[in-house]
Amino acid sequence: MSLLDKKILLTGATGLIGVNLLNALRAQGADVTACGNTRGALRYDLTDPTETACMFDIARPEAVIHLAARVGGIYANVLEAARFYRENTLINTHVIDEIIVRQVPYVMAMGTGCAYPKRLEGQWLFENEYLDGKPEPTNAAYAYAKRNMLAHLQAAGGQVKYSYVIPANIYGPHDNFHPEHSHAVPGLIQKFVKIGRAHD
Repeated sequence: MSLLDKKILLTGATGLIGVNLLNALRAQGADVTACGNTRGALRYDLTDPTETACMFDIARPEAVIHLAARVGGIYANVLEAARFYRENTLINTHVIDEIIVRQVPYVMAMGTGCAYPKRLEGQWLFENEYLDGKPEPTNAAYAYAKRNMLAHLQAAGGQVKYSYVIPANIYGPHDNFHPEHSHAVPGLIQKFVKIGRAHD
């Protein structure tokens, strides 16, 4: 049975990756329950264990694609480091707990390239070095929350089959182009567009 034949719960379905993935899955006929923070998706506060459990009660998934996160660029990460660490740690912990308790057979969890050690900057990155050193300080709170999620899945001791995806930089349709809270690439695109319009 392929993933497309399972009941899928997609968290973070209204973010950059989530919207595009949801559209692709539904185009292939997948049965997807979408959870996110905008209209068109179920809305649950995943920092709350009761609401997270309620989401699983409604979705009754056979597979989970876990993308939900508090995200932002470097400025937002530095300005709200404690919030980024706390909210992402709670979101990931509650979702993984429910997956384990309910014995959901498979989860694909979204990690982050910024959790690689700072010492590897400018070098080729290999998966076996992901946890081998301190991450870039400006992203450390977010990075450690994502590392904690991987540790949680590993600690499950084989109860859950999982994939932990580590993207590099991402951008595209439905990205966040906010001048202060976006990541580098969409932030630059937004600035280029603004400059271009000023010269029209």
